[in-house]
Amino acid sequence: MTATEKIAARDAIWEYLIKNKMRQTTLAITAGVSYSGLSRFLGGKNEAMGEYTLRKVAMVLGKTYEELIGGDAHDQQR
Repeated sequence: MTATEKIAARDAIWEYLIKNKMRQTTLAITAGVSYSGLSRFLGGKNEAMGEYTLRKVAMVLGKTYEELIGGDAHDQQR
């Protein structure tokens, strides 16, 4: 995953959390991922979040993994 993809994923997750007034804890539980891993990723303290984990988060967000890491550039291609 490139730095640009990491930023796109973080931005999409934060946007979802804010829009839906959801806590990181709730997202982690719903997606079935580690809260601490998600929190570190969103805070920029953990640069690596695996594809499998991000796919689980993407499903909760109603996106594909590719949409999650592609950000606006991917959305504009559709």
